[in-house]
Amino acid sequence: MLWLRSHIVRAHDIKKVADWYAQVFGKESYFESENYIWFEVAGFEFGVFGIFSGEDVPTWKNITVYWWVEDIESEYDRIKGLWAKPLSDIIDVWGEVLMGDFEDPFWNFFGIIYNPKFR
Repeated sequence: MLWLRSHIVRAHDIKKVADWYAQVFGKESYFESENYIWFEVAGFEFGVFGIFSGEDVPTWKNITVYWWVEDIESEYDRIKGLWAKPLSDIIDVWGEVLMGDFEDPFWNFFGIIYNPKFR
């Protein structure tokens, strides 16, 4: 793992949540789609992701911090081998931006992210 990179919250109404955070950050998002809205804040990313159909995400489980990795497939398998429970497969969220989510053996949530634009 390289360093902490992204903070993501989940919401049913991503536009409403993103509008609120735009006021908090004093800036508009740099990317919006139907399921994701991204902000750049002091060199880090903050994202508002939609809660997918059929998902029930309690508020205490809707915040995930993502660690940047160079080889997401290897890291995903390595972390899974350390008894972390995958909460998602590796998903492509925007072109070559790949993410995966886990629950650690102690019921904490975190994710890993690969973005070729990070350097």
